[in-house]
Amino acid sequence: MREPQFGRLRGVALMVFSTLAFSAMHSTIKHISGDVDTFMIVFFRNLFGFVALLPLFVRHGLTPLRTRRIGTHIFRVGINFVSMTMFFYALAITPLAEVAALSFSAPIFATFLAIFFFKEMVGLGRWAAIILGFLGTIVILRPGFEQISLGAILALSAALSWGGAIMVIKSLGKTESVLTVTAYMVLLLIPISLIPALLVWEWPTWQQLVWLLLVGVFGSVGHLTLNQALREAP
Repeated sequence: MREPQFGRLRGVALMVFSTLAFSAMHSTIKHISGDVDTFMIVFFRNLFGFVALLPLFVRHGLTPLRTRRIGTHIFRVGINFVSMTMFFYALAITPLAEVAALSFSAPIFATFLAIFFFKEMVGLGRWAAIILGFLGTIVILRPGFEQISLGAILALSAALSWGGAIMVIKSLGKTESVLTVTAYMVLLLIPISLIPALLVWEWPTWQQLVWLLLVGVFGSVGHLTLNQALREAP
């Protein structure tokens, strides 16, 4: 098998694994969202996400933190914070199945944006997938004449902003390592997310800390595999 084909298949496999990790994170967030405020979940997701990366820093040292694109990292983190907060709150107030279904519109937005930003060639099959995906999103949002819920609006807005973040990650992946992209995300998001978390702060119980630790681990694993997938495949 030729190397480009192998890279594409490996990228698809990594994307599937990333989706599984994010799905586990979403389920865990839904489980604890009734007891822990959204802003605190966002903070601990990033704090424990960094803790999950510490073994990699022990191995590589501070080398992954070397970058000449700090401005791009900050821009990506700004998009990420908005997307993460909207999505986590949507999980708290909306059925998990609905939010999860709407979250799958993010790759659709990303594919559409990639046509313009990276001049990627999109064949008939992918165009059909984009159109069907948008139609499916419309059905989920408004299956009849029901009013669109706040949770659905937040989930779709989060998916749209996450699609934009994927474009920035794809750009960063051309010059930065996977660990660098992921590390800067959590390192910059920790202080940013701490500010709103302090406004609603209540110390979590030990049991809640375990669930929040899982959120952070699943999130970091999902981002690491997603970043690598974006380096290897369209």
